[in-house]
Amino acid sequence: MLTLFVVLISVLLIASILHFDGAVRGVSPRLAEVIHGSGAWYAQPQLVTIDRDPQAIYVIGPAQPRGNRFDAVRIDTYVGAQREASVMLGAHAFYKPFLPAFVHADVHGVRFQRPAFGKGPSVHRVDSATGEIVIVFEENGAQRPILTRSAYNSSSAAELLSLVSADPGGRWIAALSRTSGGWMLYLFPRSATTRRASLRLDA
Repeated sequence: MLTLFVVLISVLLIASILHFDGAVRGVSPRLAEVIHGSGAWYAQPQLVTIDRDPQAIYVIGPAQPRGNRFDAVRIDTYVGAQREASVMLGAHAFYKPFLPAFVHADVHGVRFQRPAFGKGPSVHRVDSATGEIVIVFEENGAQRPILTRSAYNSSSAAELLSLVSADPGGRWIAALSRTSGGWMLYLFPRSATTRRASLRLDA
């Protein structure tokens, strides 16, 4: 009986430690590009837009600014072309940051609050997902999956949600994902009007 108890505890301990997070995949994005020069960025970049350049998104990396100017990468939202840029932020700047998006995480599999060991003998509960994590964008009663990831015993759903943001101009939903080659930007048209305009441009 004691042996069975020890085996059970060992299995639970191993299960609480082991986890797997597969690659993040975009679901039919309008654009999917690795941001130039982002391989060494240790923190999530910031996305901004400016009204006088509506065809572009500017990506600001975690480097120190020069005064109120930040090094950035300009990404063309239609063709994906990238070039270096300089962005001014502050109270009187014209650049507008992306906003939180209305998204939630669905799990096609098993999701529950599992016990996990903290420092010392303490035990706390963390979100655990095994199966496929799907990040869903919601607007006007409609729901659209935008990101998926295969996972085992993963607590990455909250992190995935934090990587999705909305263009303040109402045109795009953006999602970021860190890869071995740098930060990937996924761009999704926010409305049917934007999708039709994109299709006309591609024709």
